[in-house]
Amino acid sequence: MSVTMITGKYHLKGRAGLKANFARLQNNGVPHLFYISGEHLFGDDGEGSTDGPYPNNPGFMIWATIFAKVLEPILKTETPK
Repeated sequence: MSVTMITGKYHLKGRAGLKANFARLQNNGVPHLFYISGEHLFGDDGEGSTDGPYPNNPGFMIWATIFAKVLEPILKTETPK
């Protein structure tokens, strides 16, 4: 599985392209495909990054929180019992 993240205000066009391609792939029936929006990956107060596209320690904690909310239900349904 590969993950691509584009974050920050300056990457709205890039995120729009990723979301459009995600929708296209979903419509084509690609299984096990999930989308995490990049809008809040660095928080809403600018404290998640010191230099724009790269998270600092608080930024990684924000990522972990966001990813956990998305991944937990996926892993519960996708993990063999």
